[in-house]
Amino acid sequence: MNYRKTLETTQELAAWYNTKYIEMGGTWVTPPKECNRHLDALGVPSDKSKWLLDVGCGGGHFLEQAQKRVETDGLEISRVALWYCQQLVRHSRTWLGDICGDDLTQRNHWRPSAFNYIVSIGSLEHVIDIDKALDNIRDLLRDDGRWYFVVPNEQWRHNDQPNERTATNAEWAALFAAHGLATLKIEPWNDQTAFMGCKGEPVTAQPPMTLGDNLCLNIGSGQRPFAKPWVNVDVQAKWHPDIVADGARLPMIADGQAQTVVLHHVLEHYGCGEASGLVQECHRMLTPGGSLLVFVPDVNALAKAYLSSEMDTQLYMTNMYGAYMGDEADRHRWGYDRQSLVAFLAGCAKWSRLRMFDWREIEGASLARDWWVLTIECVK
Repeated sequence: MNYRKTLETTQELAAWYNTKYIEMGGTWVTPPKECNRHLDALGVPSDKSKWLLDVGCGGGHFLEQAQKRVETDGLEISRVALWYCQQLVRHSRTWLGDICGDDLTQRNHWRPSAFNYIVSIGSLEHVIDIDKALDNIRDLLRDDGRWYFVVPNEQWRHNDQPNERTATNAEWAALFAAHGLATLKIEPWNDQTAFMGCKGEPVTAQPPMTLGDNLCLNIGSGQRPFAKPWVNVDVQAKWHPDIVADGARLPMIADGQAQTVVLHHVLEHYGCGEASGLVQECHRMLTPGGSLLVFVPDVNALAKAYLSSEMDTQLYMTNMYGAYMGDEADRHRWGYDRQSLVAFLAGCAKWSRLRMFDWREIEGASLARDWWVLTIECVK
């Protein structure tokens, strides 16, 4: 993680933003469409029984949209920004304060676990004490709540604000996990990254791995990690993978470094066409002649078994829509039969061969061998 620190205290940081908001006036605006995209990505419903906290609410444009769906609070260190916010937002409580502070619940009359949703868009990278900030966010979030952060990744090149942190997606996710904030979903957002997650057990950082050639990668390992020699990759730190990262962006792995890559019940968790970047990244990492093994539920086989009463409704629906256990990542978002899966994979990258997997034994790989599993081997 890179941290371009120029200011030592929150008071100095607040003074800088006061000057900036005076200079910008009312022109520092986030469009409503973009605000609602964030709300949709977080899954915020129209439900006034729920509460949302916007950390670093700035001029209030996000709160203006959020208050149409849920009850809202805003927290901001800049008095000038808060003035603009209060002119715009009439149905939110707004507070002058620091997310790194020690007395948030006393000063703002909040109780622990007060919020269903906590959002920080373009703020966490600037705070003086990010560890304290993340601890406070965890404590203010309900046990069944969701958090949503937009932060700069390693491609960020705009150093026009003080105390700018940049990091890879894996570094951000590991930092959040160390404070009991488990990542459920990662999405690119221009040259930043949007993270969405829930509470989880704090995860101790693991020492960096030495990655050699002829890697075997299990991407989206989740609750089913493979044994050595496999390297398990997952975006959710709570499953303790070897690498915490979005499988569609693995810059730590060189072109042609992997011998075998497995997507074991992963593609069905992406919407229609959304997994193309993931498949393309798998192709990039594979050595010529290496294999991508793809395992998904076969919707054709499942439908036939259900219609012939060989499978009850509960089992059929679980296989079609996913075994939901409280995380949005559990849900299935698309389905494939053999023809559609082959067409999708062929359209993502140039393969020398696409064939049915022969179910050979693979050292360390714990493969689900259920009759309804559709398997395709893509050879580079």
